[in-house]
Amino acid sequence: MRYSVVEVNSKGLLREFINLPYSLYKNSDYWVPPLYHAEKKFYNPSKNPFFEHSEIRLFLCLKDGSPAGRLSVNINENFNKFNNEYTGFWGSFETIDDGEVVHSLFSAAYDFFGKRNIHTIRGPFTFSTNEISGLLIDSFDTPPMIMMPYNFQNYPELIEREGHKKAKDLYAYFLDYDTYKKFLAVDIDRFKERYKLEIRKVNFKKFDEEINLLAGIYNDAWEKNWGFVPMTLNEFKNMAYELK
Repeated sequence: MRYSVVEVNSKGLLREFINLPYSLYKNSDYWVPPLYHAEKKFYNPSKNPFFEHSEIRLFLCLKDGSPAGRLSVNINENFNKFNNEYTGFWGSFETIDDGEVVHSLFSAAYDFFGKRNIHTIRGPFTFSTNEISGLLIDSFDTPPMIMMPYNFQNYPELIEREGHKKAKDLYAYFLDYDTYKKFLAVDIDRFKERYKLEIRKVNFKKFDEEINLLAGIYNDAWEKNWGFVPMTLNEFKNMAYELK
């Protein structure tokens, strides 16, 4: 068998990169496919503002000429300045059940980071904690929520074989509707009074103004969280319009 890793540098290779998870999970009852047009926009340097401040590479592993795995790597200059670090990140990880594919992808990643004198890397982040983060390690019989990951059960083992280890736990919570209604009825009023909060619906007629306000609130609220990097206004606008 022949294994090779290529850098995604053409429309054809990007199409293969984006298509891979659709192929891998085609028989899954739980994987939720992202919108294809959103994926094309996300990985497009001219349409995703993240590329304005970060160096990004996309790698595709071919096994006997066919796509078998993928990986993104990035150096987020905003993160390193904000956290006074020199760290690299990897994400967009997908693979068939083949350790050699995983090894080939991470070898390409290590080469990329090594040439830039980066010796600490973290992942998976696609591309940062402001997007899809983490690796699913249990509850594989549950569909993911918006911006949460889903992956095959063997991914943690395949990644740990390459020398990676857990840095932080990431939890996702379910809130049933009855509990949600009780929360609204009791706690929201108490918090509003204590902290002088104002709660209102988004004014979609003034959406750009609302985005400017929300971007500041979001960055202030998350500033102290592990791994956080402030979103630029362009990034926040891009995400807001995608969610809208």
